[in-house]
Amino acid sequence: MQKIYLVRHGIAGDPDAWKGPDDSRPLTGKGRRRFRETARAFAKLGDRVDLLCTSPLVRAVQTAEILADATDLDEVYVLEELRPDVPVQRLLERVAELDAKRVALAGHDPQLSGVAAALGNVEPARIDFPKGAIIRFDGVDPKARKAEARWWLEPGEKKPHDGLPVK
Repeated sequence: MQKIYLVRHGIAGDPDAWKGPDDSRPLTGKGRRRFRETARAFAKLGDRVDLLCTSPLVRAVQTAEILADATDLDEVYVLEELRPDVPVQRLLERVAELDAKRVALAGHDPQLSGVAAALGNVEPARIDFPKGAIIRFDGVDPKARKAEARWWLEPGEKKPHDGLPVK
């Protein structure tokens, strides 16, 4: 059984205004500042992460690096299954193969909302997962899509909310 922290990347530049490949679109200054606050709040909760994985897209990598800095992790690992177009089940199967008890996954929507819905046993349309937020699941059995949603940390908040971010 694992603990999984789903980390949606911070606020990134406008995709319509971005001139380069979408994979290279970075966080904005505001996105960096806001997620830095979220990462600090997460670190103060005392939760530990054994393995921090990120999508290979720049905005997710930047988000993961900010979280790694706040939690004194030395390394961030790229997990191709965290690309936004990878099906939820494929990501969950890959997570089940990871040799770590406490895993953080920095990625994108709609994939991460799909993971939260699958693990939390709710309809994906009910999940309201803001950019730069973190959701904690305990007792995760990724292949069986079972877990307990413990809390979620909203950007700008110091203390987490119970359960899932649902609307």
